[in-house]
Amino acid sequence: LQAAVELVIDASRIGDLLHAKVDVSNVGAGHNFPTGVSVRNAMLVVRAKTDSDTQLPHLEGTSLIPYWGGVGDEPDDYGDTPGRGFAKILRSHDDRERVLFIDAIELVENTQIPPMGTDTSEYWFDLSGLESEDLELSAEIIYRRAWKDLAEAKGWIGGVDGQGYPYEGDVLVKSVTVELTGEGPTPTPTAPIGCDSGYYLLDAFGGRHPVGSPPVITGSLYFGYNIARDLERARTGGPTSLLQHDLAVLDGAGAVHFIASPTQTIEQDFFFPITEEFPGGRAVDLSMTSDSLGYWVLTDFGGIYRTG
Repeated sequence: LQAAVELVIDASRIGDLLHAKVDVSNVGAGHNFPTGVSVRNAMLVVRAKTDSDTQLPHLEGTSLIPYWGGVGDEPDDYGDTPGRGFAKILRSHDDRERVLFIDAIELVENTQIPPMGTDTSEYWFDLSGLESEDLELSAEIIYRRAWKDLAEAKGWIGGVDGQGYPYEGDVLVKSVTVELTGEGPTPTPTAPIGCDSGYYLLDAFGGRHPVGSPPVITGSLYFGYNIARDLERARTGGPTSLLQHDLAVLDGAGAVHFIASPTQTIEQDFFFPITEEFPGGRAVDLSMTSDSLGYWVLTDFGGIYRTG
């Protein structure tokens, strides 16, 4: 693991917040990380604590490990805590997830890191009430040969799996120290993300028309022909106090375009051909996730596609 994966941590204080960005790069595996049968999985575990060993609470906008990392009170339960999960999730014909490839009929999610690829995630921790004190921010890669609930059922926790290999393999750890001196830079205040003072109307050509007094969101997107299908509120940034307002526009081909931050595209593997007949493309409705890092697209034939 030490030769396959590289960890880079960048941390800084912003007012009463600690912001961290962690890059996990697959520099030496020569294949996806993790690889092998689909029960193999790995996690990036991110922790922030004071020099008195007090854990800092994380805030909205922080990346969290999926449930399959283990949810509970055990020390090795990492699900729903700051970090990332890397795995290939497969679904069976009877709608069970995390099955072996021999039982799978479709791919649910693949967060494996390809060779020479990098996964970047962001974290926000609350510094309220802390003054001059050093913080330790740690990032840890943990590799598991099987899902935690499967290992518990098989009795592999703390031991070896059915092939005689350690259930929990190599661990790669990196940490940095952040000094808290003074108050740190103060973020520029923004309006709350929830805004009932107005809204935007989308026309079929991609134009956005404010009604009332919504936050000012500008961008150059304009299709110039009848292809815009839906408009949703979006956001960029970290915790709520630092969020930036944005809008996301769905076109008939199923592509989503951010207005204020057009470079914030989300990779997707579905697109629909544009036709002259109604509705001009199969995509008709968009629903964003709460963190604007993913979305669902509804088609005119009732199909629902997701990404992010």
